[in-house]
Amino acid sequence: MFKVNFVSSVLAIAIMTVLLASSTGQGALNSFEATSSTSVKLFQAGQVIDQSSQEKSFPGGGSVPLDAQASITGPAGSSQTLFAGIAKMMVNEPQHNQAIPADFIIETAAGSHDGISSLEVTAIGRQKRNLTVLSGEVNNAPAGQSVQLGSTFFMDGVLAAIVPEDATSAQGLEVSMNLDIKQNDSASLFSGAVSLIGQSDGSVGIEATGDFAVSSFALLTVETTTALGEITIAVFDQLFLPFSYDAIVGQAFDLTAEITTDIHVASGTAGGAAFGTVPNTLIDLAEELFPEQQGTIAAKVPAGQLTASAATVPEPGSLILLSLAMFGGLLRKSTARRSGINSLN
Repeated sequence: MFKVNFVSSVLAIAIMTVLLASSTGQGALNSFEATSSTSVKLFQAGQVIDQSSQEKSFPGGGSVPLDAQASITGPAGSSQTLFAGIAKMMVNEPQHNQAIPADFIIETAAGSHDGISSLEVTAIGRQKRNLTVLSGEVNNAPAGQSVQLGSTFFMDGVLAAIVPEDATSAQGLEVSMNLDIKQNDSASLFSGAVSLIGQSDGSVGIEATGDFAVSSFALLTVETTTALGEITIAVFDQLFLPFSYDAIVGQAFDLTAEITTDIHVASGTAGGAAFGTVPNTLIDLAEELFPEQQGTIAAKVPAGQLTASAATVPEPGSLILLSLAMFGGLLRKSTARRSGINSLN
């Protein structure tokens, strides 16, 4: 059995293997399928009182990239936003649309400040690629030869949970991301989830399950003297997730990747996720839901992870400044890496 590295056509977030990064050539991409799905539900007294959803697929009527969006904002007729949920999921395949060098771009946010409303926001992106390792491409292996392949998923983004200053509990707040990679829709190659979970004492805990480890991300806590209170951020800074699998030279096989972000917020809390983009939706939502005040932020970071310093800011823009500064670095670095790996063929 031969071993070879399949390297992603490196993109902005979670990347499916397309290019064979060796001097022997490229594997064949036979077909591509994708689904982009978003959903927002508004609850009061445990009942769904409003919902919004959108789903697009390729092939099947949609064109690549598949951009699905759903949102609820209210209450209707009010000059002030008291609750909102927004979900945006874009699924692409760069060989179909080279203008966007990304497989998945995700942005979700939800928050409530009216005392009675809670929200559930979900975004799901799914890709399936049918591939064939061609005869002679992998160490001159002939048709019918079993070969072992190694691939890498690349992830860059954040999960964020906001517990405002006036919140007495963070219970009911949960921000999670789940990633599943399968071969032929059955064999699991990678499966795991990371969640920020609000506690009854107002704190936010973190949980990593499956193939994700706590070392996969950095945890950043931002304490503010504004109405925003405390912000907990899980940072996935250019995370490479390797996985391996077997294939038969000359025989087609499927690789499927599905990524899901789920946001659950109780009244008085907010949360969001952004992968492959700046979290503008969460920033805008936080500005609308919570009053602007002057204050100071101080970032607490476990030793050996990130570095940050206290700064005086004029408004809840503390979150804006922190997020933009952080993502400016992340996106610049990911762009450089994309360019480098894309040059391999």
